[in-house]
Amino acid sequence: MKAQQLFDQLAADTGGPLKFTMSTFPANNFQLAAQYLQGVLNKYRNVQMSVATESSQAHQTSCNTRAFDSICHTAIPFDDPDPAWVNQLLCNAPINPTGFCNTTFDNDVADNRVTLDGNKRIADIKDAEKVFYAQVPAFFLERSQSWWSTVPTLQDMAIVNDGLPLIDRLWFKTH
Repeated sequence: MKAQQLFDQLAADTGGPLKFTMSTFPANNFQLAAQYLQGVLNKYRNVQMSVATESSQAHQTSCNTRAFDSICHTAIPFDDPDPAWVNQLLCNAPINPTGFCNTTFDNDVADNRVTLDGNKRIADIKDAEKVFYAQVPAFFLERSQSWWSTVPTLQDMAIVNDGLPLIDRLWFKTH
């Protein structure tokens, strides 16, 4: 119950409960994720999380300009961390919802982009992840659900990552 102890201590230190709002998209998957997090956190004493649903355009604008109250609920879907994950965290990123800027992170990403050594690329991203996790400018929740229904003649159906079919392996049995 370390979390409860921390929430109680924060309330004692600040004179009241932690109150914050998560702004989110109107899409069902975002609504469900926000409601789930709200339900989990609001079970604790001294925590009051609310959810504010914005139109997609308004929400994207508030996230990109950091005009949100407490938490901007958005998505950075990626399989390879570069470019999708890192691009929004670089110091010179045109869109950086977190405001995160760390030159060590940027240097790791820059080195990752120019080296041809696969092991070095992995090491660079791992180092960038260490910087990210040490400062935690954002946290990621994943709720991945994908189903594929196929006809019996479709052969060698294989799924990778978050439900993407390996289309180069598919074939139809004709007899």
